[in-house]
Amino acid sequence: MSDIKVTLKEDGKTDILYAPSGTHIVAEPHKKAAGTYISPPDLLAASLAACALDVMGKMAAHQQESAAGISIDVEESMEEHPFRIKEIKLHVSFPASFDARKKKLYLASITPCPVYNSLNPGIKVDVTSN
Repeated sequence: MSDIKVTLKEDGKTDILYAPSGTHIVAEPHKKAAGTYISPPDLLAASLAACALDVMGKMAAHQQESAAGISIDVEESMEEHPFRIKEIKLHVSFPASFDARKKKLYLASITPCPVYNSLNPGIKVDVTSN
C-alpha cells in the first residue's frame, strides 16, 4: 500500500490521507478556492518551503547549532495559458541571532532541496530574507 492516498470528493475537493500517521489534508480546486482549504498549487509551494527548512535543519544539526525559529512566508502566482504556477516567492525570516554570514549560508541550502530540484524550470523561485 502506498503512503499517500488522494480521493476526489463529491464537492470537487480532494481528501489527502497520509496513511502512516492518519493525517488528512483537504484541498480545494485552485480556480474555485474559497480560501477555506489549501489548493494543490499552494501545497506545492508549501512543500518547497518545508523541504528548504528540512535541509536547513539538517545543516544546523551537522554544525551542532539550532535552526529553530527560522520561518518562511510563501506566495505563489499563477499564469493562465498554460494554467500553471508561474512564480513562487519565499521570504525567509531568521532569528535575530543570525548574522549576515550565517543567513547567506542557510539561504544557499535551499537549492539542494529535492522539491526545488524537481520543479519545472519555467517556475521562477524568488528568495528574500530579513
